[in-house]
Amino acid sequence: MASKIWSDEEEKTLTRLYKETNYNIEACAQKMNKTPRSIITKLVKMKIYIKPEIIVEDKIRVKGIIYELEEMLGIKIDGINIGKKSNLTNILEGVKKLYNANRNL
Repeated sequence: MASKIWSDEEEKTLTRLYKETNYNIEACAQKMNKTPRSIITKLVKMKIYIKPEIIVEDKIRVKGIIYELEEMLGIKIDGINIGKKSNLTNILEGVKKLYNANRNL
């Protein structure tokens, strides 16, 4: 029979620490002298692990960026290829107009 890696006392301590540290894996790992991966694995096995919520920033797509550039600079970009010479020229001209307008204020 395999020996138990975590004692009952360690499991109780982990449960207490996990709640006291507001579910902070790093803090639990430090206090228990274990790796964060070991802490997560144990919490999962104990069925008390709370997966952190991942905050996803609003993703702006290339089309959205191009639309904003067109609006800000008063230009038209053909398609979504901003590496195209005509599109880069339009962007440059729009930036120059905006720069000169702000410089004259």
